[in-house]
Amino acid sequence: MKVVIESIGEIQSFGDNGFTKREWVGIDNSNPTYPTPIKFELIKDKCSLLDPFTAGQEVEISYNITGRRWTNAQGKEIIFNGFQVWKLEGVTGGTGDMHPQRDANDATAADGDPDDLPF
Repeated sequence: MKVVIESIGEIQSFGDNGFTKREWVGIDNSNPTYPTPIKFELIKDKCSLLDPFTAGQEVEISYNITGRRWTNAQGKEIIFNGFQVWKLEGVTGGTGDMHPQRDANDATAADGDPDDLPF
């Protein structure tokens, strides 16, 4: 998947065992009419994969979707989802536009239907 880096968080450490995590936001422009921000995470030895990159650069990523159940104090179960990146490479040819501009007077979607929403 190709995304444009919007922001890069700091590396965070948790607990006494040295677990580290780094969160960052990538913009999925696969549908330029509706660019989608996605929060990704890198864990442990993968945290440094973002070091050579800056906001605005386009990268190719490989990731796993993760999920975890948690029960709060009231007994309600909550499910957390994450996108754990395990491979990240720069895309040759420079950066992509994070937020493509649309004509403000153009109320029609890409297929011509003004009421067509992506959800």
